[in-house]
Amino acid sequence: MKLCTFHHGDTTRIGVITDEGVVDLSVAAPELPGEMVALLAAGPDALRRASSAASNAKSRLALDSLRLAAPILRPPKFLAIGLNYADHVAEAGIEAPKHPTVFNKQSTCVAGPRDPVWMPRISHVLDYEGELGIVIGKRCRHVPHDRAHEVIAGYLVVNDVTIRDWQFRVPTWTMGKSFDTHGPIGPWITTADEVGDPHGLRLRTFVNDELRQDSNTKNLIFDCYAIVEHLSAGFTLEPGDVIATGTPGGVGIAMKPPKLLVAGDRMRVEIEGLGALDNQVVAEPDATLLWHRTRSSSMAPLELHHNGLSSCSQKVRLVLAEKNLAFTSRDVNLVSGEQHSPEYVKLNPNHVVPTLIHDGRVLIESSLINEYLEEAFPAVPLAPRDPAARHAMRLWVKQIDEKVHPAAGVITYAIGARPAQMLLPPEQREANVAAIPDAARRAARRSVLEHGIEAPEFEGALHAFLDLIDAMDSRLAPGCWLSGDRFGLADAAALPYVLRLEHLAMTPLFSGATRPRVADWLARVKARPSFETAVAAWAPAPILNLFRTQGEAVWAEIEPLTRRA
Repeated sequence: MKLCTFHHGDTTRIGVITDEGVVDLSVAAPELPGEMVALLAAGPDALRRASSAASNAKSRLALDSLRLAAPILRPPKFLAIGLNYADHVAEAGIEAPKHPTVFNKQSTCVAGPRDPVWMPRISHVLDYEGELGIVIGKRCRHVPHDRAHEVIAGYLVVNDVTIRDWQFRVPTWTMGKSFDTHGPIGPWITTADEVGDPHGLRLRTFVNDELRQDSNTKNLIFDCYAIVEHLSAGFTLEPGDVIATGTPGGVGIAMKPPKLLVAGDRMRVEIEGLGALDNQVVAEPDATLLWHRTRSSSMAPLELHHNGLSSCSQKVRLVLAEKNLAFTSRDVNLVSGEQHSPEYVKLNPNHVVPTLIHDGRVLIESSLINEYLEEAFPAVPLAPRDPAARHAMRLWVKQIDEKVHPAAGVITYAIGARPAQMLLPPEQREANVAAIPDAARRAARRSVLEHGIEAPEFEGALHAFLDLIDAMDSRLAPGCWLSGDRFGLADAAALPYVLRLEHLAMTPLFSGATRPRVADWLARVKARPSFETAVAAWAPAPILNLFRTQGEAVWAEIEPLTRRA
């Protein structure tokens, strides 16, 4: 069995890779844990149920329709063994070790099988190391060699990316091995029963299609079971721990002359039967700078009152993430009507999220908050300098605020939120509607709660969304953004609404031959580090699953309304 973690829409789920596609375990076996470490910790019975669910699944996702993540997003421990192939020891010019050389990679270095690897701003001495990785499946200690196979859940491919000058500054290697993105793993976990003996697998590493490493795991000095025996003698191994078993000869630093990586290089590490990693080296983005010297008020703490699925909250969080600004989170429960509470209304008399508090100032209206953040924290600019381009950016934001945002409330409540609202007692539901201060919004909310997609406001709202994605598809060119050649405030403003269509299973509106530039733009936004921290991390999976299910159920009725005359 091949277990994977994947991003689909703006949710992260686990699944099983099959010849016919990916089985989403949140659908095929919703009773199982929805995160890989928890699934492994649930034991062999859970894995058997996952296998059975995959065999009997009625639906599968196409592999090219999703983005594979690291199978284990944050391993409890990411351990590694150095100098564990004789040819690598020889090229390093040192004696073979008498015991395993153990070091650790910080788990924050983990990257997915197709994710970019950053060339750090502080060093360009970047190298690759293709390795076999062990995944622990049972909590264990003092494991003898002949029983080590019993605690191994499976195996995966590892690229132990290394900054050589930092590695050799001091006797311990952790710093040079732990830079962000320098631990690609995957592409999935192949379970131990499918692999059999792991000590006969061909391992190859390519850089730009040039073969650099070509070996076999039979050449390990300390085999997988010896490694588990050695490590467990000292400390407890836990489900989800990843152990990189060492790299063979052929690393770039040892070549004559050295062949180190440069931005643009593509690394491919493949192991027989386990799949391949394919990661491109890119310059470390400016967004990783956490500290920017600005005027003193800009360093004051930020407090954001927001909601995970709120469109307006998403675009403010996205700007905060792009600018690497930390904030104190205050969740506002919109379903229970917390935005109407007297305490919150004192902050935001419009009864909406988000509200940002900075240096004692209370800031409302998401687009104005983003403009404030742009001016208060200018080190990572998200608005173009050219006046005409800045005008175009503001025009996008204005049209989205005035036309698309009101439509989003209608679409969301008519399709996705209505079932949950209808479960509330009628008096609470009516109290929530009555608390909406704007009369037009109040009337629209009451209408869609009563009539759903049959509400008279629905078709007009749908066409406001169609106008948006049509305009985006006309404006966008490959690799470009809404207001120029850099991601900016206009893109942050548009993203939540395009995502909302995806949440509601309306992706046929921008997939394949239909508005392909919008589909490309969305894929590029999702690939940005800010998307994971600002959007995906806050998305409640049960609500998204409900939205998707509700959208799929009514798509046949909605689709005719999307056809342009």
